[in-house]
Amino acid sequence: RCQRPRARPRARRCGGGPRMVEADRQKVVAALTDAGGGSFLRGWRVELDPDGSLDVNFLEFCKACKKLRISVDAPALFGEDSPNEMTLDELAPVEGALVLRFRNWLTETFGSPGEMFAVVESPAGDGRMDRQEFIDGMTEHGLDVPPDMLSELFNLLDLFCVGSVGMEDIMFLELDPKIREGAIQKVKMRGKFEHEHLLTELYREMKRQNLRPGHRLAPRLWHAPQLDKLPEVVIEKRLKWKRRVAAHKKEVQEAFESHLERTWGTGVRAWRRGLDPGATFELRKPDLLRYCRRANLETDTTILWEILDRDCDMVLRMEEIAPRASASLAVFWEWARHKFGSCDRSWDGLLAAA
Repeated sequence: RCQRPRARPRARRCGGGPRMVEADRQKVVAALTDAGGGSFLRGWRVELDPDGSLDVNFLEFCKACKKLRISVDAPALFGEDSPNEMTLDELAPVEGALVLRFRNWLTETFGSPGEMFAVVESPAGDGRMDRQEFIDGMTEHGLDVPPDMLSELFNLLDLFCVGSVGMEDIMFLELDPKIREGAIQKVKMRGKFEHEHLLTELYREMKRQNLRPGHRLAPRLWHAPQLDKLPEVVIEKRLKWKRRVAAHKKEVQEAFESHLERTWGTGVRAWRRGLDPGATFELRKPDLLRYCRRANLETDTTILWEILDRDCDMVLRMEEIAPRASASLAVFWEWARHKFGSCDRSWDGLLAAA
């Protein structure tokens, strides 16, 4: 018998009527409210707008719908006027108008979100503002909004449901585009920083345990390149290297000063008889190397020259070898010139006085 072929199910067409668009909008709002633990604005921030730009692009919206397991006509929701972007007030006009009103009022009243935070935060606080402080502060400064809507605004700020917010959590409300972009970028990078910090703490813990390579909890060799490039690990290595270099420089300097004191007694005598016997009052690097070889002084001459030549003029003078003694000698020279006219005449005067 011939059977009538079954009709194919009709595919859903994009751009449904207003009722279908409204139903899809309500479906998205309900899903975001559930995702936000009963708060639509928190659900919006968590699922669609974590950086606080108050809009969402088409691809991010589709990914969020897939994550929330809802099926809607996304092109119809976005509309033909802005097919690539949907703002908060387009999805939820009431909540969107509330947020825009709050942002404008905040700027007119305080000047910026940062100023608002500084005024509302408790003086004895720890850099955080809790829900009740926010509600009381907004009411005290004249924001005419019911307490339940103020609580919903706090949910917009408290992205991770911590119960309190910091200044960085509210900076996305800044009207200045440059400041707002910087704050949004900071929020975007915060997750990366927290992840890197967690990996760094794990790396430190594994280092402290000092497990043998075959242990199941020991760090794997193929993880080393990634762990060694973590910013905090790199900074720690640089600090350790700088401390080692500083300690080495200190050892070289102390060894050289000890040699001069042991051999010549004072820095001035070491300069006059050992380092600068020709009385040129200048000592260059080859001269210093020659002295170290002649004195059998085993030291790092490159580091020694770097330590002594602080002004990097490639010439050493007496005050760089013996600063205190040179200062005393300079005072005596000035006194002799003022008292006797020259150092030669001062000798005769001193002999006569003796």
